[in-house]
Amino acid sequence: MFRIFKSLAKFQPAPLQTLSKTSSKSALIPLCNFHKNSNKALSYNFSASFSLTKRPENIYIQDLRLIQTLPDQELSSFQQILKKYITSHDFANFTPEDSSQLLKAFDQLGKVCFETLNREGDALKYYEEALEFAKTKGITDSKEIGFVHNGLAYALYLQGKFDEALKNFEQGQQILEKVGLDGESVYPYIQNIYFQGTISLNKGNIAKAEEYLQIALEANEATPEKDEAFLIDIYENLAYVYFQKNDVENAHKYAKKALENIYKVCGENSGRSATLLRDVASSLLSQGKFDDALSYAKKLDNTLTQNKEADKIEVIESLVLIGKIYNKKTVTSNAVEYGQKALKLCSESGHNLYWLEQIHSLLGTSLFAGGKEAEGLKHFEEAAELCEESGDKSGNLHSHYYLLADAYFKKKDFGKAEDIAKEALEFCILRFGHGSPDSEAYLSLLLKIFEAQNKTEAIAKIREAFGQK
Repeated sequence: MFRIFKSLAKFQPAPLQTLSKTSSKSALIPLCNFHKNSNKALSYNFSASFSLTKRPENIYIQDLRLIQTLPDQELSSFQQILKKYITSHDFANFTPEDSSQLLKAFDQLGKVCFETLNREGDALKYYEEALEFAKTKGITDSKEIGFVHNGLAYALYLQGKFDEALKNFEQGQQILEKVGLDGESVYPYIQNIYFQGTISLNKGNIAKAEEYLQIALEANEATPEKDEAFLIDIYENLAYVYFQKNDVENAHKYAKKALENIYKVCGENSGRSATLLRDVASSLLSQGKFDDALSYAKKLDNTLTQNKEADKIEVIESLVLIGKIYNKKTVTSNAVEYGQKALKLCSESGHNLYWLEQIHSLLGTSLFAGGKEAEGLKHFEEAAELCEESGDKSGNLHSHYYLLADAYFKKKDFGKAEDIAKEALEFCILRFGHGSPDSEAYLSLLLKIFEAQNKTEAIAKIREAFGQK
């Protein structure tokens, strides 16, 4: 599939030897940061026939005038070919050069829509129109058609239609490989491979994501001008791939490379560096790599201290994360310190119920572990109340109740511990069903509470109810 890249790395194919510092990147589609959340792909059938519906001339021209990056002569050429397109009925008077120029114009119109807020749908229409024109002219294999497929795929990608996006990226890849890469098409081709990796990652195909992203990385590093900003995206996604594979060594490697490039491109105290540091620290925390997590957390703390323009919610999220890491390291005084910082900032910037829950839960855990049980209990109770107040939109109520019940158990207030654990167990069974990890956790806690009170009959009944011996 990737036959071109076998020679691309060594820079041997004739078209690629022409690349230089003047290589055009005009065919690049805009990159965006990919959120690692999985969205369900929506149905989109491009193969379904649709008629070529032209829009009023002023629509095309207005969008054309939004383009800031092209010379006036090129814009004038696009305007002329669009006028010819609008007035033509069957395109019989279109030469191959005219067709190529029109497809380039549609590509530019699509790109300007990407750069304008909430206009992904308009971009999609331009690319569909371009492909329908190409179909009427019998154009199947050209560099411009490859770019159009890339643009259509990106528009679908932004709308969460990952399956159809992937199909169009694959078509764009195949066409660009068939016609051969040159100075204008090599970067769009690399981006194409990158997005196929990103979509594979989003769909949970980690092995395929690794393959595509490594190829994109190798190809980008083989070009005369490495795109440092693009490298950040590749490194970040590779770090996430290796965290998913529990390959911490490689995850560290690519996270550090991403961070180095962020420092070069965005500065050491940028919001992007804070985001990466937070994501890496969070991944390491979830994997129980507390020392490594703390190392990234300290860098995150320094970045937040220096960046006075940071988003307040992101700062709160980071402070809570750092507190949780210190908790796991049993440095409870530091955990309390970061919890209190987060609470102060949350109070100053408007009461966000979700983060207030998280902060009180952190403070409850930290204070209780540090021997300040009475204070800790107050925060556990506050977290549970806030969760109920929010309608448990975050799904955290049962976890707050667990902490509260466990805290009362440790204080040997078995009556309160039992009441809370029973209520929470019922909640978990209703919400998650028998045998779920949450239900099993509460069952174990409740049995522990009964055993502490020597309630043998209650122990026998609950074991029987849950099929335990």
